Amino acid sequence: MFTAKQHAYFAITCVEGGSHSWCNGFFLQTPTRGELQRKLGDLYEGPWYAEPALYQYEDLSIKVVDDDGKYALNQKNLQRDHDLLKEKNHDIWLRLKHDDYDADDTDVWLQYCIFGELVYG
Repeated sequence: MFTAKQHAYFAITCVEGGSHSWCNGFFLQTPTRGELQRKLGDLYEGPWYAEPALYQYEDLSIKVVDDDGKYALNQKNLQRDHDLLKEKNHDIWLRLKHDDYDADDTDVWLQYCIFGELVYG
C-alpha cells in the first residue's frame, strides 16, 4: 500500500494539475477541516488534501465530482486502487511507488481510486 505521505503528494499533483480535464471538485467530508486542524494544531498548513495525516483516518471520505456524478474516495478505495494499479497498470504503479511520477500518473491513481478503472484516457 502507498504511504499516507505518498497519498498526500498524489492528491496535490492530481488536484492541482493532473485531473483538471474531468474532475470538477474535490471536497473533504470526513474528517472535517476543523477536526483535522484540531488534531494537528500548529502543524496544519496548506491545502487540506496535502496533509498526510488525513490519509490515515479510518473514516476518511472525500467527495470527487465529475460531469456524471459524485464519487467517494475512502480507505477501501485507496486499498483497491493500490491493488488494481499494481495488476493493471504496473508501470504507473512502479512510478508512483518509487516517487517518479507525473501529473498524468496521479490522474490515473485518482481514477482507479474512485472508478476502479481508467475512465478518462
